[in-house]
Amino acid sequence: SIAIVHCLDRFEEKGAFTNFDNVRDGKLDQKPNGPPWTDGLVYETIRGCAEFLRNKRDPALEQRLDGYIERILAAQLTDPQGY
Repeated sequence: SIAIVHCLDRFEEKGAFTNFDNVRDGKLDQKPNGPPWTDGLVYETIRGCAEFLRNKRDPALEQRLDGYIERILAAQLTDPQGY
């Protein structure tokens, strides 16, 4: 669980989730944070977290992931290209 939290903290520090917020907010002119595959790393980390949670409940992690998923969904719903 410590490794998971560290990965999520690093995504936050590096602005990976800000990329989704920028799409949500229509700021498509903003330079994305990180390499082009950053969103894929976010998706895979969330998937890994889901696997972890399947075996061990962690309400704090579940809540954190729900917040990230809401941000990603908001970006997807905002971008007609289907971000």
